[in-house]
Amino acid sequence: MSNVLEELELTLKEMKPEQASDLERELEEVLVRAKARCHVRSGKRRPPDYFERIAGALKGEEFERPEQLPFETREPF
Repeated sequence: MSNVLEELELTLKEMKPEQASDLERELEEVLVRAKARCHVRSGKRRPPDYFERIAGALKGEEFERPEQLPFETREPF
């Protein structure tokens, strides 16, 4: 993967600025589409910051533990 990135970087440096920016823009679009497809394939995936966002939203909320009922004991047979 790093070889591909190195080749791409060299190619971008050799190109004219307008061509390089067009290619970069197209590559970004391809990456966005690839990531979107990944998430669509498996509907169970959540964004990487999913739980952080929930924790941030609930940060100011107070939480009270519900009263715990006594443990149920059963008579042996």
